[in-house]
Amino acid sequence: KFSWIVDANKIEKERRQTMRYNLKELVGGKNSFTLINLPGNGKYMRNTITGLSQADVAVLVLSAELEEAKTEISEESGAKKHALLAYTFGIRTLIVAVNKMDAETVNWNETRYQDVCKSILPYLMKIGFRSDKIVTLPVSGWTGDNLVEKSDKMKWYKGPSLLEALDNIEPLVFIAGHPLRIPIMGSMRISGVGVVVIGKIATGTLKTGMTLLI
Repeated sequence: KFSWIVDANKIEKERRQTMRYNLKELVGGKNSFTLINLPGNGKYMRNTITGLSQADVAVLVLSAELEEAKTEISEESGAKKHALLAYTFGIRTLIVAVNKMDAETVNWNETRYQDVCKSILPYLMKIGFRSDKIVTLPVSGWTGDNLVEKSDKMKWYKGPSLLEALDNIEPLVFIAGHPLRIPIMGSMRISGVGVVVIGKIATGTLKTGMTLLI
């Protein structure tokens, strides 16, 4: 339902596949976020790594459909590799969104949702994620159910929507008393703006109007 927001590239829309990492502003009820949409296909792993290196929180999207879920949660699956990469880059808060709850083979079934969660959670905790830093929730990307507002099709689910789960995350505390350090991950040239560098604050504080020497 909302894929048009992040898949802005014409080729991505035609192929219905994310190939680059795309940044969009997302405004919740309490907080504002920079949403980084990453490709799941291993062919574009370089772009996935570049995007992950800038993130503070990760949303791991898994399918509720039985056969797709088996593939995604297998030992050599992309989902597990992405989760491990996220942890390697210092991400400690993870939201697991079980998608395709609207599929005919799932039909908003709680058991399928629970089965997917039980299959992935042991691995996530094995690689280092703490159980109190993992949020699981069922969604339908196709219909938009439980993305922004609670769904009346899953009355058995009592938790937050995806946007609410993001809003509930405690803001990260940066080490403000030290010199500003921003590892630069890349750069891009924007018409009318100039060269824009891409990075993630490690220590210090960055404010609008500051002049930096790179």
